[in-house]
Amino acid sequence: MTRIHEWTPSAVSRDEQGIALPLAMLVLAILASLGALFAGLAITEPQISVNFTLSKQALSIADGGLEQTRIQVATNTVPPVAPNPPNWQQAFNGLGVQYSSAAGAADDAVTDWSPTPPVPATNATRIRWSNVPLGGGTFAVTIASVNEAGVAYTALPNPPNEPNQVRLVSTGTVGNGTTVVSTIIYPFILPPGNFPAALSVKNDVRLRGTPDINGNDPTGPDVPGIYATGEVDIGGSADVVGTPYNYMDAIDAPGTNDGRSDPNYFDQPGHTLTSEQLAILKAMAKQNTNCGGANGCYFNSSQAFGALPNGVVFVDTTDGGPITPDNKVSVNVTGTHSPSTTWLIVQGDVRVGGNISIQGLVYAFGTLELRGMGGGSGILGAVVGLSEATVDTEADVTGNARVNFNLAAATTPPLNSLWYYVKAGSWRQIRQ
Repeated sequence: MTRIHEWTPSAVSRDEQGIALPLAMLVLAILASLGALFAGLAITEPQISVNFTLSKQALSIADGGLEQTRIQVATNTVPPVAPNPPNWQQAFNGLGVQYSSAAGAADDAVTDWSPTPPVPATNATRIRWSNVPLGGGTFAVTIASVNEAGVAYTALPNPPNEPNQVRLVSTGTVGNGTTVVSTIIYPFILPPGNFPAALSVKNDVRLRGTPDINGNDPTGPDVPGIYATGEVDIGGSADVVGTPYNYMDAIDAPGTNDGRSDPNYFDQPGHTLTSEQLAILKAMAKQNTNCGGANGCYFNSSQAFGALPNGVVFVDTTDGGPITPDNKVSVNVTGTHSPSTTWLIVQGDVRVGGNISIQGLVYAFGTLELRGMGGGSGILGAVVGLSEATVDTEADVTGNARVNFNLAAATTPPLNSLWYYVKAGSWRQIRQ
């Protein structure tokens, strides 16, 4: 007789009842680990967030230190005459800073810091401005000339041997957050090569009446009265004086009163304002507050001035782009007996006449008309005309127009301008 066994669930549970406890303990262990992980994250995440916030605040303070230092240098340094370096070492006198005269050592290796500036002050190779409060933290800045012999610049772009440039390294600190940044600043000083004469013109110059053009600077150096890449046509009772020639053009052979100029002079690099220099001048004009107009001394339309504003006056093209026959502007300065210290940069034509007394620079990317200047002293500095248009005369000088060359007035912007600027591409964040 066949016996049949019945398969029941109770038989299965009796065989596997030893697995339930370990499985439950494994699940509990996993849940406990996850709990510990989330608890750890709950503790560390706020700290990471705080550290990140402090780091960002420290970066902002470090950048603020760079900007405060740049302004300090720009507003307290006497502008020099190119190509001499500015005396930036005197910009921090009386601010409780420290000075170093050490050369050939990295910043962190300097040990001769002193609160007393060396005599003369230009012997300072570095200045340290420490523990300056800003935005809930502090910054410290080290200032140095970038051509210092033997100094390593591994954390900076490798600058040229340029004494006019100044290196800034700023450390911002908030709580436990610290960030170090660096940049290079430089003074806006036009090189003497931009002004080969008191009156420099691309193409022809015509003089009539009794104009007086003098290239001899009492403070030196002396230059020709006129430099033209075309022909200088002198008529009437015009008086042109300069060194080594009274005038230079591309037409006449060298002689006792005139010399041969380079007809391509203004097409060569460094002999006209660069796009970077124009951008800086435009920025200067926009930040001035002592000039007429809604945008300070910046305009992008044709203008007529009576009393010429002080500072940098930039009259831009109508669309703000490179000059073309369609967007160029014109400026008419009629003058008063009020003297001005002005750099007038015009993306177009310039006409100057009336009772003119201007100290500075008149720089036109168009034609020039210098008319009688009445009872004024004329223009002390330099005048440049760079018209690209094909016309018979690029500069027309008549009446008693007067231009007297002065390199200092023509190469350094008016003192109302912040004339130290950040070198493009020089900003760096230094790893700690």
